[in-house]
Amino acid sequence: MATKKRSEKENPNEYDIAKNGKVFIKGIAFKKMISHILRFGNEELEEPCEVLGVCIGSINDEDKSIILQEIIPITHGDIVELGFSEEIHEIILKINQDFLVKGKKIIGWYHSHIGYGLNLSSSDKKNQIYLQNDQNPFGFSIVFDTKLIGKEKSFGFEIFRFKNFSKGSESEIVKVDYELEKPNSLDYFKWIQELIEISQKKSPIIIGEYNEPIKPAMEELQEIPLEGQELVEEENTEFYNQLNPIFSGFEEGTSKFNDLFIGVYKKQLRNWMWDLTQGSLKGTEIIRSTIHQMKSVILKGLDNVQEYFEKSFNEISDVFMKDVSEYIDRRVENDVNLKKEINSIFNQISDNLKNNLENNINQILNQLEKYEISIEKKVSQISKINSEIDPLLNDTSSLISTSFNKANNLSEDLIKEIELSGSRFQNKLKIEIDNLNLSSNPIKEKYKEIENLIERLQKLISEFRQLK
Repeated sequence: MATKKRSEKENPNEYDIAKNGKVFIKGIAFKKMISHILRFGNEELEEPCEVLGVCIGSINDEDKSIILQEIIPITHGDIVELGFSEEIHEIILKINQDFLVKGKKIIGWYHSHIGYGLNLSSSDKKNQIYLQNDQNPFGFSIVFDTKLIGKEKSFGFEIFRFKNFSKGSESEIVKVDYELEKPNSLDYFKWIQELIEISQKKSPIIIGEYNEPIKPAMEELQEIPLEGQELVEEENTEFYNQLNPIFSGFEEGTSKFNDLFIGVYKKQLRNWMWDLTQGSLKGTEIIRSTIHQMKSVILKGLDNVQEYFEKSFNEISDVFMKDVSEYIDRRVENDVNLKKEINSIFNQISDNLKNNLENNINQILNQLEKYEISIEKKVSQISKINSEIDPLLNDTSSLISTSFNKANNLSEDLIKEIELSGSRFQNKLKIEIDNLNLSSNPIKEKYKEIENLIERLQKLISEFRQLK
């Protein structure tokens, strides 16, 4: 856990008292603050941590007094020591907008220290700048120290604000006077009872924080089952073992808080409790006698009710059994008639199918007979055509054989003629080549002369270059 820098003043009595802006704290708001701090800052927890929330209420324009009517828990843990994050800023703006439509607004904030004393640290001052400004000049900060709760019959908290908020964190810190609403009914004791009952649950959430996910309610302690009922238990030993330290720490913290709360209000409640006790004793006697009378009346009434229920049950049972018997008889009779109708319909459908099948088979056989006669006629025609084709095939075969012989003879004569003509052409071609060679000799001589001239020209060019 990060180390928080303390303020320059360790003793709250060293601070000056603010002249205006006294804070009147409603009982419900104070109980919620205490619950939030107990949930996370209980000394019996393995790692107690700090909490942070905002205060909702209104300001009296005449005397500048402040009424703290409601609180909204926001978060807990190391984030409290680091100052308002962007997420916390957005949550504060959203909460303020929601309460403005109800005629209320954020008038301050509260947070807890764990042994740091009742003062404003450097990060607390930065937070205070955000909530004490021109729009909220009497903005305040309620500071709890869990180590001081219960010591010297104190609730372990003080309220602070800037003396001149325009100076920011450099402003002097003043202490704000406050007044707690006194309990005027048994609501306080009911609240203590609720805290104890909550501690018996598997997941003892005393108070939820803003935007905290709502977990499915865990199964509470089961009652003793009635005769014939089975008690269903879920085995989750590891889960219970993890919660046992929380339960024990919460129970011890609740006990300490109960002793503290009674100690703080002991003097104020003494006279009130005396009158209440006397009135309760008298009322108890009256209630006791009334309960005794009610018990006897209820017992007699229960006997009459039991007789009435037995009589009504027997009558309803007879009527029900009669109706059921008649209904069963009607169903049996209807089933028999239905069976007969089904058999009749089945026989009728079977006869129709049989007749239709026979007719279809006869039609198919007649068509097959017609097809057979037609096929026989076609086969006889094909046989006749085949007998006519055989002579034609014989004539064609002889004609083909004759044509083949003639073509063979013709090809031999053609080959001989080609060979004879080829030899003649070859001799003639040879003579023409020889003549061509004889005629090309002068050309070859001229070519040699040209080559000689070129060589002489090249020599002249080289001599000419040398002359230069």
